[in-house]
Amino acid sequence: MTERFTNDGKLIMQNGEVWTVAHTRIDADVIAESLNILIKKNEQLEREYNKLKHRHSLLHDECLTVEHAKEGLEKDVLVLERENAQLIQGNEKLKKYNKGQELEIVRLHNLADAMSGVLRELGIYDVYNDEQIENVKRRLND
Repeated sequence: MTERFTNDGKLIMQNGEVWTVAHTRIDADVIAESLNILIKKNEQLEREYNKLKHRHSLLHDECLTVEHAKEGLEKDVLVLERENAQLIQGNEKLKKYNKGQELEIVRLHNLADAMSGVLRELGIYDVYNDEQIENVKRRLND
């Protein structure tokens, strides 16, 4: 007769039969079936774990890709901001240039008005070609 006891002296096995701590006999087939269920559940959990591990790996790779893309976009934003600043500066220069051109146009209009007044006083109302312009120059020099 083989007997095994827990540390506190309670019988857990006698002649190959398993007993609970309360000394109730547990059938070996029930234990085997329970172990098979636990083994299958463990295998299922391992498969699920491996799937999750694989998914984690994919997500990690995707995260790296997104990070890389984000860094690229951040660089693009910096380049665009720099280009925008240059365009703003160029626009300001063009505004100043256009302002100067507008003032020059006004000055030329005033000069043209003054010249046409002088020409009218000389009796010349229309100047169309080089010959007429030469005639006006001669009249002014006389």
